[in-house]
Amino acid sequence: MDKLETKEYIRACRDVNMKMKKQDGINIIDRIVTNRNLWRAYQKVKENGGAPGVDGITVHELKSHMRKYFEPLKMKLKDETYQPQPVNN
Repeated sequence: MDKLETKEYIRACRDVNMKMKKQDGINIIDRIVTNRNLWRAYQKVKENGGAPGVDGITVHELKSHMRKYFEPLKMKLKDETYQPQPVNN
């Protein structure tokens, strides 16, 4: 087990994750993955001239990529099956 992966750390992360999922009866992820919110995030990246991520997608390619994968991404985020790509150093 890694130094950070103590039982206490794992329990704390689980507790935080549970609190983040539901707050006052509202599923937080539903607020995050609204069409408006995701497209606002895209607009901010575009305005900032964001650099490509680990997937190599540029800002110019991002809009068409979002249009193609928007709904599947939202579903994966909602059902907790989204797996981000690992960052390679």
